[in-house]
Order: sequence, then structure tokens, then C-alpha cells
Amino acid sequence: MDGKVEFRDIFKHKGLMIVVGVSALMLLSASAVIVSSYSEADGVQTGDAGGGVQWKWDPSVKTLSFLKVSAGDGRMNNYGPEQSIVYPPWEDYDLLVENIVIGEGVKYLGTFSFDGTARPYISATKMTVPCDMEYGRVSIELLTNLKEIKITGSGPMKDYSSERKDKFECKAPWHASQEKLEKIIFDYGVTSIPVKSFSKYYKHLATVEFPSTITKIGDYAFYGCVALKDFALPRNLESIGEYAFSYCDVRSLTIPDSVTSIGDYAFSVNEDMTEATLSRSMDGIPDGIFESCYKLKKVNAPAVKTIGEEAFSNCYALQRFEFKEGLTSIGKNAFYYAGLITADLPSTLKQISTGAFGCSKLESVHISSADVKVESAAFFGDVQLKEVAIADGSSVLCKDSFLFSTYIEKLIIGEGVTVEPDAFKMYSFYKDGGRLDWNQLAGHTFEGSGNLVLTAVD
Repeated sequence: MDGKVEFRDIFKHKGLMIVVGVSALMLLSASAVIVSSYSEADGVQTGDAGGGVQWKWDPSVKTLSFLKVSAGDGRMNNYGPEQSIVYPPWEDYDLLVENIVIGEGVKYLGTFSFDGTARPYISATKMTVPCDMEYGRVSIELLTNLKEIKITGSGPMKDYSSERKDKFECKAPWHASQEKLEKIIFDYGVTSIPVKSFSKYYKHLATVEFPSTITKIGDYAFYGCVALKDFALPRNLESIGEYAFSYCDVRSLTIPDSVTSIGDYAFSVNEDMTEATLSRSMDGIPDGIFESCYKLKKVNAPAVKTIGEEAFSNCYALQRFEFKEGLTSIGKNAFYYAGLITADLPSTLKQISTGAFGCSKLESVHISSADVKVESAAFFGDVQLKEVAIADGSSVLCKDSFLFSTYIEKLIIGEGVTVEPDAFKMYSFYKDGGRLDWNQLAGHTFEGSGNLVLTAVD
């Protein structure tokens, strides 16, 4: 045969790869072929997966497990067209396996472990994996039926975030299961959830179980998980990344007092959220944190000094908010299109930014601060606004600050308040039949049943 290998037949029988050919033994080596052991008594099969890892198929519980049982680096073998073995020996159970368990100590899941063009379907619905495991380039792409994933181990999860420029895109290793995944369990000992772990397309993910050991949830971690409604954040949590739970369906939220940092828009567009309690350890409400939470009615903010931009923008159902003493600034568009009816603003307030209460449902505004700057368009388009009262002091109403708030019936502007030209643009105030100059405003109360809006007097 001149050293050539001739194959007459290649087939499988009970997990054993049998190769018939003149020179077949030349192909069988410890490094090239994994031979499975078979137990007639219990049907269990085991074999070497590389790196000191043993694979085990137990038909009684339909579980395929991978356990570190001997010396080695915990890095399983690679498979695929570029390897000496294309398909791993456990492929025989693709249609039978319900649960895949990868134990502690396994550091690497090889290429094509659960992938390959001749493996069109893998039935597993559950998978357990270590939090720090590395995945081969195409290792679990055929696990499209997973409904539950359990993350085990101690320490932070490995960051699988994409290098793509689009900040919303990411392909975590389990992305192929995004259409069916329903539940995530983080085991006790896991300390952090990295960027984009379950972001954007996990539309059926409704349950997440957090242990008390988690201290950090990364940016976009659960972004777009539209079925995620009810969960308890871990009691030792310290930080929540930007957009972490944006476009979810959280209905009620309590942020533990251990949290000191929340990224912008972390809970934005949770359309069914009705109430939220913020951490006592935070002195500022982040930008956009509840932006477009349309049904949000109740917010408990224990100790805030600043309210960020767009924090409650488009919160149509938010009719009440307690502006507590200690608050110093309200950001741009913070309550834009919000449902607030009254705004009783504290004496500590220094700044009301552009659009802060724009196009809201405000009927009354009371500013008790003696030194606050009301920026242009801060109360733009508040057409239901009937009463405005500003305390004595050195406060400034900038040009256009009440632009198009055209139905004010009662206005009290305190002694010393600076009212810039066109602060109440387009209309005139009258008292006793006469038109009022700017220097006549201080200390006066204007009441009436019609439109009373101030304009500059040349």
C-alpha cells in the first residue's frame, strides 16, 4: 500500500469510533482520538475532554457534565474543521441532552464543542457555567434552546463585551439563546455582572436571581430585556451602570442604600414602572434615570442635592414630587412633559435649568429660595400654570423663562428679584386699568381671571 491509508468504512457504535482500514492504527493516538468508556449497567459514558477535564453523559438525568478531575490547565480540547477531530464524542447526545453542567476549574470551552454544520439541533434547555470561563470562537452557537443559565463561581464575571462601535450591540457567548432564554441565576459568590451581558434581544428573559455577593451591575447589562418585570436588587450592591435596565418592564423598584453610584438612563423607558425608591447614599439623581417611565406615579428620593438632566422627562403620571431642603439644582429638561401639578421649591435651590419644567402640567409654582437663577425656557409652554410666587431676594428670572406660559392668573414677585426683559414674553400685565413698568413689579400681587403675562416695557 506504499504507506497510504485506505478507508473502507467509518462508523460509530455505542459511542465507540471504529475505523476499518489497512493502516487505521496509524490514526489512533492519545492526542488525536478520545475513546469513550461505556457502562452497560447504568448507561453512563465518560471520556477525556482535555486539560484534566472529564466529560460525562448520564442518561438517567439527561445531563452532560464537564468536571475538572485531574492535573491540567482546565482548557478543553478544540474541535472543528481545522482540528484533527471535527466533532466531539458527546455529539451523539445532541438530541437527548436537557442539561449541560460545566464545573468549577474548567477554564476554557473548546471551539465547536456545541457547534458544527452537521449538528443542526441541540436540545439542551439548561446550562450551568463558571463565571470566569473563556469560550472558544464558535463553542456554543448551536445552544439555541436554552431557557435557563446558571452562573457559578467566586469573583467577577468575565467581560464578554463586544468591541463594536455601536454601544448597544454585543454578542455574549450565549447570544444564540436570546430568543428563548427565560431565567438567569447568579450563584452566591459572583461579585459583578459586566457590560452587555444580556443586552438588547433577550425578549423572554423574565426572571433574574441576584445573590447578596454582587456589588456591581455593568453598563447595558440587561438593556432591552422587555419581559423583566420583578426582581430584588442585591442588598450589597454598590453601583449600577448606564442603561443597565433601560427598556425593561420593571414595575416597582427599590434601590438599596448600599448603592452609591447609578449611571445615566439606568431605568429609562420602563413603561410599566409605577413607583421607585432611591438609595439614601446618593445625593444626586442621575441624568435620565426614569426618562419615559410613563406610568411612574411615586418617587421617594430621601436625600438629593441635584436632579439630573431629563431625570423624569416624559413621566406623564408623576403628579407629585417632594422637593426637599438641601436640593440645589434641577437639570435641563428634568421634568419636561412630566405630570407634576405643583412645584414647591426649597430655599436651598440655586438653579432651575432650561426646560426643567417645560410643557408640564404645572398649575402652581412656589420658589422660596432667595437666590435662584431661573434659566431661559425653564417653564416654557406650561399652559396650565395659573399661579407663580417667588420669594424676596436676589433671584433672577432670565429672558423667556416663562415663555408661552400664557394663562397665569396670580403672580407674586418678591422684593429684589431681577426680571429680565421678555421673561414672560408676548403679553402685558395690567393693574387698575394701567400697564405696569418693570420697576413697579416688586412686592405686588397680581390677580385676575384672564391671561396675565408680563412683557418688557421700553
